[in-house]
Amino acid sequence: MKRFFKVITIVIVFVLAFILILPLFFKAEIVEIVKHELNKQVNAKVDFADADLSLIRHFPDFTLDLNQLSIIGTDAFEDDTLLNLEALSLRIDVLKALNGDYVIKELRFYEPFINLLVNKEGLANWDIAAPSETADAPVEETSTEAIQLKIKQMSLKDGTLKYIDQSMDLLAELHGMELSMKGDLSTDKSSLATRLTAKSFDLSFEGFPYFNGVAVRFNAMFLIDLANSIYTFKENQLVLNDLLVNFEGSVGMNPDSYTLLLNFDAPKSEFRQLISLIPAFYKNDFDKFQANGNFQLDGFVRGTYSENQLPAYGLNLKVDNASFGYPDLPARVETLNLNASVNNKTGETDDAEIEISDFNWQLAGQPFRMNLSLKTPVSDPQFNISTSGVLDFGQLTALLPDEQKLDLQGLLEADFRIKGKMSDIENNRFDQVNASGSLVLQNFEFADSTVLSLPVKISNAQLNLSPKFIDLLNTSISIGRSDIRVDGRIEDYLPYALADGTLTGRLNHKSTLLDVDELMTLTGEEQQPEGSASDSSEFVLELPKNLIFDFESNIQNLIFEPYELTAVKAKLHYENQEIKFEEFAAELLDGKMNMNGTFAALQDMPAQLEVDFKLTDLDIPKAWKTIELLQKTVPIAQQAKGTMTAQFEVTTKLDAEFSPVYESMQGGGILKTSQLSISNLSSLQKLNALLGTQQFDQMVTDGLNISFEFINGRVYQKPF
Repeated sequence: MKRFFKVITIVIVFVLAFILILPLFFKAEIVEIVKHELNKQVNAKVDFADADLSLIRHFPDFTLDLNQLSIIGTDAFEDDTLLNLEALSLRIDVLKALNGDYVIKELRFYEPFINLLVNKEGLANWDIAAPSETADAPVEETSTEAIQLKIKQMSLKDGTLKYIDQSMDLLAELHGMELSMKGDLSTDKSSLATRLTAKSFDLSFEGFPYFNGVAVRFNAMFLIDLANSIYTFKENQLVLNDLLVNFEGSVGMNPDSYTLLLNFDAPKSEFRQLISLIPAFYKNDFDKFQANGNFQLDGFVRGTYSENQLPAYGLNLKVDNASFGYPDLPARVETLNLNASVNNKTGETDDAEIEISDFNWQLAGQPFRMNLSLKTPVSDPQFNISTSGVLDFGQLTALLPDEQKLDLQGLLEADFRIKGKMSDIENNRFDQVNASGSLVLQNFEFADSTVLSLPVKISNAQLNLSPKFIDLLNTSISIGRSDIRVDGRIEDYLPYALADGTLTGRLNHKSTLLDVDELMTLTGEEQQPEGSASDSSEFVLELPKNLIFDFESNIQNLIFEPYELTAVKAKLHYENQEIKFEEFAAELLDGKMNMNGTFAALQDMPAQLEVDFKLTDLDIPKAWKTIELLQKTVPIAQQAKGTMTAQFEVTTKLDAEFSPVYESMQGGGILKTSQLSISNLSSLQKLNALLGTQQFDQMVTDGLNISFEFINGRVYQKPF
């Protein structure tokens, strides 16, 4: 018996030694082969920090861990990271390895960050496959490849996927991904069981968020035909928050296109599942959320997708008599109905049709209804939009839990419709276009400091609509300390919005107090600290082209540090990317100010300002403390008493802060004063001390007449 245990002990020790020592013989060779094969197969920079080889984790197979692996692009994607992994684990057949063949049976990705990018030119950063050898190139005679893929299992832990398509302004992100795939990928035909979960899914298109923080679960069985490049979906379930969607079909991959045959629907028809996609409800006690009603959702994608062709597609959504709300909150949406569809039976863009009909609901007993349709969107868009009802913002925010509520009040009364064809608008056949109605906003208040730093109140605002123009009437706004009253008209808005026409309009403004400094903090953005460097380089700002606009303003008091202006009158005209100051007058520093000139921001040219500026009878001590230019040009004004009149013309380019680029300043002017008394001048005080007199304590002059010039940003004062 002792001899038996001795033999067993020797065998165990031998096996353990074999397990620990064998990887040492293969590690360097396997790591070098993997690194060589990776770089040979892709046109990118592939690297990893270190590697570990073990027989213990998946005995009797090798486990190779490549730590901190990265794939970085080249050429158009120079230094852009495509893939970054905390670790990549490969399970390698040990028996094959002993014969010199390296067969990978399993892949595990740990904490991967996958960054997929399509640039504005349509190039994809994942298109990194190295070009294949030409038929004429010599081929090595070898019985097997250096590395063979016979993967039967692949998994991913705690991953992040980011997809950006700059050509379409599309952004999609998955966070907290867990992926498991099982199947035999080494055969031409196989099945692949897939399970994917993600804690958060975000999707936005052209800046509009379609999904935000949606939890994802995806279970699918794929039938894979590698010989014919056909992938069939079978027994698939996609869960978005609580919404379950089934789909089936296939994807065929051709050299220059994809053949798509997909159908999807939502088998569960409870409205609660659909509304779970709204983050404000789903993330806050959704188990307590009450929703009644049913919905139907289905759609399809069929046909060829390529660079020059789109498949046919369709989506239908119908909601019947739904209602929702929290039981402990007073507000509730009742009798919600919706019938919406998007259809394109041919794949041609001009054959797309969008229809939203019977979209209506009641909130706090107040009904709201809207309809929309769009046909032939490319050749001659035919549109029909209508809205009617009352929207109570206070009741709307009362739908949300306390942590989601906004400090929002007010009533919006809507009753308008727009119906017509683009061809009628382009040819000024406005009698064929129906555009009428109004929007009235009353007692609106928004006071949420997390969004805006100042409370905003609109006591009344009204828009009246016609085919030719929009009238803005009886609009009174207060923002912080400032009050604003405006009215005006916008003409030719339909050609401008839909057919690149020219928009014309006018706006009249009145204020008792306008605190510009306070208004500049409205969005809560941090201002540049004093003393920090600012960008003084020329600033290119392209103003709108197709716009002609007139603006008149009367302001009793205007605060714009360090100036306090009263009786402000302004008259501006905008056309051809230029703002003309036809009149700008105000009272300040016990005197008056007048200005006219132009501000231009043409395409590919620095912003430029030309002004003719006049100050009349300004109090000199107050002016010296306020006007920086006076401090630089006439420092003696600090010790003077009296009034002054100044007039100058200047042309200058502007920087990103809309301040003058001083080296570009050209112009000049004059400075005149009334009778002046100058005292406490250091040079005169020294003269008194030398002569032993006090007669030079104060100097009186009948007035000064000083001419000066701006040349390349320098001020030249002429003799006087």
